[in-house]
Amino acid sequence: MGSGFIEPFAVAVDASGDVFVSDSSNALKKIVAVNGSIPPSPVIITLGSGFLPGGIAIDKQGDVFVAGGGVTVASAPGSAGNPSTISGASVAPGAFSENAINEILAVNGAIPASPTVQVITASVLDTVLGVSVDNNGNVFASNAGGLYEVLAVNGSLPAFPEIVAVNGINFSLSGGFAVDGGGNIFAGDYTDSEVREILAVNGSIPASPAIRVLDQSIVSDGLTLDGNGDIYLTDRENKSVLKLSRSSINFGSVNLGVTSPTQTLIFTFDTGGTLGGVSVLTQGIPNQDFGGLGTC
Repeated sequence: MGSGFIEPFAVAVDASGDVFVSDSSNALKKIVAVNGSIPPSPVIITLGSGFLPGGIAIDKQGDVFVAGGGVTVASAPGSAGNPSTISGASVAPGAFSENAINEILAVNGAIPASPTVQVITASVLDTVLGVSVDNNGNVFASNAGGLYEVLAVNGSLPAFPEIVAVNGINFSLSGGFAVDGGGNIFAGDYTDSEVREILAVNGSIPASPAIRVLDQSIVSDGLTLDGNGDIYLTDRENKSVLKLSRSSINFGSVNLGVTSPTQTLIFTFDTGGTLGGVSVLTQGIPNQDFGGLGTC
């Protein structure tokens, strides 16, 4: 798709099919699509240089958010366990920064060759690695201090937006996380080799969110979601990219206290391998609504 990269870190695709890549060569690059697809010999534009870019996210307007993945861990006054000490963020036009979130503004849904950049700064946004945007325009960012949310107003970030910590994130975020359409956050815990879902309530993460463990075997740096809610993860130790597919089953209506009919799922694999484990993810009360996971 494109060459000339040193160590690509993160990738994102916009509605036009353009591909954005952050690279350890201290540059952010755009691979230009033609009629929605990347041609065999694509045009590659350097949108920003002179800073170390991290994670990438794209909002509904086509604006591209790039985490400035600085390498020096700064002391942050706030933490995920003490959101009252977090200072507010500011948004202003400027050059790309390693200690901030950089918002590249789209024009008519696409990033121009010489785009305008807005820099979102706050003390707790130093050394940000991961970034994501929800349907309301709120921006999420992760660093060694935890996960933080920069709050939008009417879908856009004001000049001085409020920034809050996402409570319950008491595990190591490597920069790999994503937010789905319902506001749920999916994150890879590099230290514990787990993939977790932080559950939103009415589209927002509550003060004490419920957290589901989706997998306990993947050491992941990067994580993203597709339109079907499937999860894609980078698996550094096995040098691979993995896909966690989610599917739902309709058990029908049954009376309270009555066991529903058994449902069977058929999995088809196109390559050989070993199945690491099988689990059931339910929306109700644990151990009180669904059970009886069978053999595989």
